[in-house]
Amino acid sequence: MGFALHRWTPAAGPRDPAIEAARALLMLYVIGYLHLGSYVGDGETHVGWASVGITQLVLGSFTFISGYLLAAKPLRFDRAEVTRFYLRRFIRIYPLFLVALTGFVALGLTDWHTAARSALGLTMFWPWSPATLWYVVMLLVCYAVAPLLLAGTKRTALAASLTLLAFMAAWHQLVMRMDLRMATQFAAFASGVLVARMGSRQLRVSPAIGSAAIAAIALQFFTTGDPVGESAWTAIPAVCLCPLLLLRWMDTWPAACTQNRVIHFLSHAGLCAYLFHRIAFTFLERWAPQGELMHWLWLLAVSLPVILVASSLIQTAYDQLLLVRHAEPKSP
Repeated sequence: MGFALHRWTPAAGPRDPAIEAARALLMLYVIGYLHLGSYVGDGETHVGWASVGITQLVLGSFTFISGYLLAAKPLRFDRAEVTRFYLRRFIRIYPLFLVALTGFVALGLTDWHTAARSALGLTMFWPWSPATLWYVVMLLVCYAVAPLLLAGTKRTALAASLTLLAFMAAWHQLVMRMDLRMATQFAAFASGVLVARMGSRQLRVSPAIGSAAIAAIALQFFTTGDPVGESAWTAIPAVCLCPLLLLRWMDTWPAACTQNRVIHFLSHAGLCAYLFHRIAFTFLERWAPQGELMHWLWLLAVSLPVILVASSLIQTAYDQLLLVRHAEPKSP
């Protein structure tokens, strides 16, 4: 028998306007600015001290939201329900992730050994993951341990989160140097789960939470240039608290800004766009014009729209495939 779940009010559905808009805009920053700009000139002219810190907050906010949404559905810690949880989570992302890994290898963006370790979810603890796809490996690890955070009481979920962070610190110090972005992003993921389990969006408007978030962001930016090991840990308070400010701000947006076709389109295309945009950018660069300005225009007016439209079509086709498979009668 699994132990009973401590009840909480579902925090949000996938169509929560503020959350859907936040996810769409966060994804667009990563793909349409940070990564897109790396194909122009030496690839670093648009990246500076501030953008490194902003990127940590952007990725942390996206990870926080992933945990927040995941905790909207109750979970009992028994074999059948945990198995169903893994099937639901991994079938949504893992097959597409394998396709992306294959594309990375085919285009020389990574090697087979790294791709194989990434497919097994090992590269966050046994570096390094392929560029960009490290985030997906991290998310898969978070999904793997998520039942420990979703079942039981809020207190046991908090204890499990702290224990897993302590394990990562010990692994890094005693076993081998790991990719500490795993620790930073896991903290954001666990915080999203815990906030959702509190069942109250009012937590986001607390003055104390707002003050703590601002102080955490200041600490994170102050230590951005420190060694990666230190900055990964000092960024944790910011990636746990900044999303609360972001979502509170998004809640104030008028419905016309958060509930429209553009936001729905970007949200729908987001996963596939993240998985495949490096492949598409690399392929489309064959026809890119010379000159920095023309190159920027090409990327923004041609490459990015192609990636978003193709990603939306891929996601739609994959969703339909899953629906068909789900609708098929089971074999006797």
